[in-house]
Parts: sequence; structure tokens; C-alpha cells
Amino acid sequence: MKLVTGICLLLLGCALMLAGCGGGSGGTGTSDPTRTQGTVQFSIVWPSPTRVIPAGAQSLTISISEGGTIIQQQTVSRPQTGNTSTVFFRALPVGPATITIKAYPNPDGTGVVQGIGVQNVAIIAGQTISTTVDINSTIDHLDFSPNPLAIIVGQTAQLVVTAKDSSNNVVLVPPGNFVFSLDNGTLATFDANGNFTGTNVGYGTITVTEKDSGQTITVLLIVTIPVVVIPGDVTLTLLDTQQFRAITTGLSGTGVTWSVQEQGGGTIDENGFYTAPRVPGVFHVIATSTADPTKSGSATVTVEAGSGTIHIQQLGGRHK
Repeated sequence: MKLVTGICLLLLGCALMLAGCGGGSGGTGTSDPTRTQGTVQFSIVWPSPTRVIPAGAQSLTISISEGGTIIQQQTVSRPQTGNTSTVFFRALPVGPATITIKAYPNPDGTGVVQGIGVQNVAIIAGQTISTTVDINSTIDHLDFSPNPLAIIVGQTAQLVVTAKDSSNNVVLVPPGNFVFSLDNGTLATFDANGNFTGTNVGYGTITVTEKDSGQTITVLLIVTIPVVVIPGDVTLTLLDTQQFRAITTGLSGTGVTWSVQEQGGGTIDENGFYTAPRVPGVFHVIATSTADPTKSGSATVTVEAGSGTIHIQQLGGRHK
């Protein structure tokens, strides 16, 4: 009687057929030859390489253990042609056993484990039984960079996401296994590889989900212009002062030069410290990138005359 095990590597349930029979022989098992023995057949159907776990795996290591001790183990490489593999385990003892399946990124069963399935079974003489092996992703969390993702309008930048296990080892996943979404679709366009192109100034949240593990992260997206002056609009009184600062994005340097657009509109030093003029009006503070003088940002300054009380003191003395 042949033991048949069917495994569908989609990280879902996998049908597993087991049976035991008397008088089996062969194989490399270390079980007691006086015990009833049987054979297990694994019929592995490799899915197309559109998913990484286990579709991205290049090999499987299948172990059968008894009482915590592995009695047989084989590594199966993804076939060069076709999508099926058949593996036999012979001379297995009838009784309780544990089947462990691990998916690896290399054909020789090496690398960081991409998926693990463990199932306790009972091989019963003269009977065929079925069970299910769940192959679960080893991805514990996702890392990403940069954080936040800041781009200027018209610029494209990639959000790089890396899957890792609980020991912080990188678990290989191919492009397309991360699903990207953006809560504000007017800010940017993006593709399946995490390349975002800014379309409008603003803030949004990117959500990334890894298909097989279900792990999810959120990342702040900032779409801006190359040079932003902070604060952008201020109201001051005559001769009042204000500290401005500039934030540059997508430029090779962060330095800026400061100026006031209107003649007589006040003064500003090299550190962005502005002093309002003696006359009211609307003026503009300009920050120009030193790395690219074609890129600049501005702030609007409204200078008001203000209000106050003038005290006139009359000096003493008599007039005749």
C-alpha cells in the first residue's frame, strides 16, 4: 500500500494523504526494521513564479521525525522544466510522526527560510488518512526607507521595502509581492515597484502590504517644491523682526541665500533673520538654493503701521 501526500505550495492548506502497510522496505530510514513500515509519496506542484513564498523558493526540505528525532529528510529542487516533483520516503515506521516542510531561496536548501509548515500525523497500518499542512511565511516585519518619503512635484523616488524574519534576517521576495496604496491619489502616481512621482504639493500616507505574510507598514509621503520657506506668511509691525528658515528637497545641497524682493521692503541676513521696514506694505522674502539657483521659495510679509499711544510732556515755565 502506497502512502500518498499531495502538497500545493500556495501558503494555503495542503492536502496530505498518509497510510501504513506491513512489510515495506527500502529507503534510508533509521527506523526499527522489525516494525511495520510504509512509504510516503509527496507530489509537489510548483506554482508559477508570481509569488515568493513558496513560489519564489527554489527548493524544499522535507523532514519526517519521530519523538523529536528526524528519521528521514530530503531536499527537492524546483524542476528546470515542468511544475511537478515527486518524492518518496520509504521504510517509515507506522505510528505518530511529524512532517516539517521548509522553503528556501537556493536550489540546495540554503538561505533564509521563506516558509515553514509543520503537521503532526499518524501513519496507521492498513489505512489511508488525510490531513492538512499549512505553510506559513516566516516574514515577521517589514523595514523601509526613506522615512518619510519626500519628493518634489515632478520628481520620482522609490520607497524601498525589505521583508525580514523575527531574527532580522532578510527574507527574499520578488517585485510584485508588495502591494502599495496611497490615501490621497492627487499627491502622486506610483507603480508596483514603489516608484512614486509627485503631482501636487501636500501630505499623504502610503500603505504597503506583503501578500503572503499579510505584514503591513504605513509611510508618510511629503510632496513639496524644491525650496520651502517657513513660516510662509507672517504679519509684522514696523521694524518688527522674524526668523525664517528654508527646507530644500531633491537638491544636491541644503544651502540657500536670502533676499527681499522689493526695494525698501526690509532687510534679511545670511541666517534668515528679517527686520521689517519703517513703512507698511506687502513684501516677499526669497530663499534661493545655492546648489541650483533656478530653484527658490518665498514667504509673504505683511507689514502694518500698528497702533500705540504717544505721550507728550509739557515742560514747566511761565509765558508772559
